[in-house]
Amino acid sequence: MQRQTSITAIMGMAVMLMIIGPRFSGCGEKVFCATPAEIQEWLDAHNNYRRIHGVPPVTWSAALAASAQAWADTCPTGHSGSGYGENMAFAGDVMSPTEVVELWYSEEPLYPYGEPAWNPAWGHFTQVVWKSTTQIGCGYKTGRGGSWPNVWVCQYNPPGNYVGQFAANVFPPAQSLRRCRVQTLCFFLPAHILQQPTQALKDRDHTALFYQIR
Repeated sequence: MQRQTSITAIMGMAVMLMIIGPRFSGCGEKVFCATPAEIQEWLDAHNNYRRIHGVPPVTWSAALAASAQAWADTCPTGHSGSGYGENMAFAGDVMSPTEVVELWYSEEPLYPYGEPAWNPAWGHFTQVVWKSTTQIGCGYKTGRGGSWPNVWVCQYNPPGNYVGQFAANVFPPAQSLRRCRVQTLCFFLPAHILQQPTQALKDRDHTALFYQIR
């Protein structure tokens, strides 16, 4: 089966994002330097979007993380050809894991649900929410030359973006979760938050539904 990988690293939009949340430190000569908090943020960022699209959560793979970091450490200008799925982002300033994944997910409005022909304009989004992917690992490197000194690499196993398998792996967002999209803050709250958000915020119960806090 022919596979198309996510071949276009997003650049310009990354610089436009406001820098918020936790920051990365430079990795220097370490093989992998993500802190436990950063690992959890990578997982949360992916799994929040995967939940919206009705697919299982991913877990962290140390092997994928080491591979992604090794590629980031080369100060790459393109993809690694590792055999894993791979998303990359470049920026002139530093972003948090949440911001990086949000950038990839921002392609979602461009995706024609069903069984489309391959288009790299939405390939980062589809890899983030690809149902069959079960593991991720990510790395970061600063110090590249030029206008894009920061690079982020996430690798995915099993890889996504197989031509002919999109309909079975990329689903529309659940109707009840459509309010929780890009550039929003979401909480696990009871179902009645959708009708009475003010009261529900006071209740602070826990279920598997999201709500957008503007």
